[in-house]
Formats: sequence, structure tokens, C-alpha cells
Amino acid sequence: PAYLIYPTATDAMRIDVDVWNLQAAGFAIMLGLDRDRQSLMALFVSPTSAKIESSNNAAFAVKATYTGTIGDSTWSFYYEPPTKTYTAMMNGVVVLTWTDTPGTEVPRGANYRYGGVFLSRDASGVNGAELDNFVLRDWKP
Repeated sequence: PAYLIYPTATDAMRIDVDVWNLQAAGFAIMLGLDRDRQSLMALFVSPTSAKIESSNNAAFAVKATYTGTIGDSTWSFYYEPPTKTYTAMMNGVVVLTWTDTPGTEVPRGANYRYGGVFLSRDASGVNGAELDNFVLRDWKP
């Protein structure tokens, strides 16, 4: 697998990425990471589903699921601190949201302001997708 992570200045963050040639291994967009990638919210995407999952100390829990055919597309994943809401969009259309109530599922603050992408590979070495135009930014809705 390959990781690419960068920091942001605030908890309000957004990632946009273009995806094509999506394979079964898929990819993930990650928000609110610590530097060790132990605590985070992730959007996992495969050709047949997308899932928002939380991880605290490497134990993942599914929070929301979209099922359908997913092909070449542009994905956005963002976090809004005032509402503690994570939103996933495919081609500009909201497909998933999840609100962290009471706001303690994944820690926030300066140590958790990293975002990035994770590219999986299957057992035969085929990458999960091709990615381009990756943008991580501080974001205000």
C-alpha cells in the first residue's frame, strides 16, 4: 500500500481527488489523522461501494455505506467542525454523511490535522485505482 499525508492549519479540512480505473482493492481518503495513522476518519471506495469508517488505534468501525456501481469519478470528503459532520461526494453529489455525536469518535485538534490518501494493491500487485488532481485544503463550507 501507499500513503500520502499532509497537515492542515485547522480541523476544517477537505480532500478532492479524481479517480479512474477503479479496481477491487480500491482506495481511501483520510481526514483527521494523527502522524502515526492510528486515529482517523476514512472514506473507503471500491467499484461497488463507498464507506465512511472511523479508526481509533487501528480498529475500524463502519459509520455509513453507499452501495452502487462506481466508475471513473471525482470524490470529495470533508469535515465541518461546527456540526461534527463528515460528508462524501461523488461527482459533486452527496452520497454519504455521518455526524460524530457527541464528537468523541475521533480526536480533533492540532495533533490530528493530517489528511491524505491510501492506495491499496491486490495480491497480484494491481493498484486499487489511478488518482490525479489530489487537493487537501483547509476548508470553510
